[in-house]
Amino acid sequence: MTPWKLVVIVAGIAVWSSAAMAQQLVPSPKTHRAPAEIAAKSQLSAEKNESCRLEAKRRKLHLLKRRRFMRDCVKN
Repeated sequence: MTPWKLVVIVAGIAVWSSAAMAQQLVPSPKTHRAPAEIAAKSQLSAEKNESCRLEAKRRKLHLLKRRRFMRDCVKN
């Protein structure tokens, strides 16, 4: 093996390992929420989803148009 091939291989391994280390996720600090707060957010989400579902039904949207509408409606 020529010295240049060895240098290229070592450099490739160094770049690859640093890129792999850079992609590791840092765990976010966990926040503890009260069960009442979780239930309230869940209730709001369910109500929003239901109102969007009824609106999509009223507009008679099907398949992809319904999915797109639901996604956009729930986001807003």
